[in-house]
Amino acid sequence: MAQQDLNPLLEVHPAGTIRTVTLVHRCAFQFVWCPPGNGVVGSSFADAPTIEQPCQPIRLTQGFWIARTPVTRTQWQEIAGQLPQAPESLANSDEHPVSGITWDEARNFCSHLSDRLRVDGVISSDAHVDLPYEAEWEYACRAGTTQRWFFGDDQAMLEEYAWYRVNSNGQTHRAGGRKPNPWGLFDLYGNVAEWCRDTFRRYGSMEVVDPHDLNDHGLVKAVRGGDFAAGADECRSAARAFSDRANDYNEPTGLRPVVRQAVPR
Repeated sequence: MAQQDLNPLLEVHPAGTIRTVTLVHRCAFQFVWCPPGNGVVGSSFADAPTIEQPCQPIRLTQGFWIARTPVTRTQWQEIAGQLPQAPESLANSDEHPVSGITWDEARNFCSHLSDRLRVDGVISSDAHVDLPYEAEWEYACRAGTTQRWFFGDDQAMLEEYAWYRVNSNGQTHRAGGRKPNPWGLFDLYGNVAEWCRDTFRRYGSMEVVDPHDLNDHGLVKAVRGGDFAAGADECRSAARAFSDRANDYNEPTGLRPVVRQAVPR
């Protein structure tokens, strides 16, 4: 690959631009470009849960790359060296998303992937791999849309885009097996939930520019996307949950890394 091919500081790319990074053993990661822009987090629908209110405007001043799918078991093993222990419903195939991991394990994976990409000349020293902030996750998920789901408000269409309670048969499925969102991202709804970087917090009503929570010590972390056992309401763009950072083994929670410029402390 070209030197620094995932450097977020390079020229602006069209939304949905895809880059493939192939490591040794032909293990590949695909990343999708999310350009700077305005969006919202949360829901303005009257029936939205309290934790999704109010709907808060956000502005992201820098673009970022986000993994096209949740990290698979193959990718995890390539970077971390050992798969986490997991119940059978979370460990059916190496092409399924990895899950049953703690927040700290997810961040350690991102740190190791950063090191690998720097050694290979894929990212520069001022870029790094990390978990997405909640604002980044929802911005990438919505891809410019404002409805309950990125495909609209028709719940009947959800089976085309997600493995969830209705069609999952109580287990994970191959990453990328349903339809993508408008920017080409798969499995944003269902399959496995995804850790976010942030300590869970309530939304405000005023616009926030680059909402980056750098509190590494908070015990309760934000989780997005729903999982294979979730109902349709838990698999919406604004749907959010939280979990103790130490939760692992029995929890169908994985990760979807981002590549961004280092955030100043």
